[in-house]
Amino acid sequence: MENIRLGRTGEAFIINTDGIYQTRARFGGNVMETVDSNFLNIEHFDDLRLWETEKNGVKLIRAKTWLKNNTWLLIVQQEVDDAFSELFKARNRAIVVFIFGIILVGVVTFLTTELLIKRIEKADKEKELLDEQLIQSQKIASIGEFSAGIAHEINNPLAVINVEAELIQTLFKRENYKKESEIDDIDDSLREIKKQVNRCKEITHKLLNFARKMDSVIPF
Repeated sequence: MENIRLGRTGEAFIINTDGIYQTRARFGGNVMETVDSNFLNIEHFDDLRLWETEKNGVKLIRAKTWLKNNTWLLIVQQEVDDAFSELFKARNRAIVVFIFGIILVGVVTFLTTELLIKRIEKADKEKELLDEQLIQSQKIASIGEFSAGIAHEINNPLAVINVEAELIQTLFKRENYKKESEIDDIDDSLREIKKQVNRCKEITHKLLNFARKMDSVIPF
């Protein structure tokens, strides 16, 4: 019994019905010495008793039971802090794990929130950019439509001018005018008119081509 070790402060010993130590107690009480009645009640009882007590200001947890037809009393005792040290360690570890878990969840939540915010901001910027591009495309398409309208409006009178110039030129060639020099001047002027009309036609054709390119820019 003397060699039994229960943690740092645990011990086990046996006394008889007269309260005489039959084995030496680890922390006081030699063989054949009488146990202090205030320290231990040796009345008979059945089964096992477990309780908490105090000795010299130290809290103890103690268990006792009778052996060999109530001849010997087995006592096992240990300091409360020592007895529950593993439990306290497990509790402290659980508290640490719990706190760490809360911190980890908080950090993950914070990082996830920051990531989502950045993605939302990026999506908003991309949307703004697309909106601007759409507006620009609509403006360019409007310019193309406007250019096409101008080109058509200019082409119509130019066509009339061209036809009329050719008609005048033809009429002058048919008639026999006295002053040949004047006829030549008029003919030169008519050719110049046709030249400038053709030049205007080229410009309007370029406007129409520009308008067709602008139509293809529209994203829908």
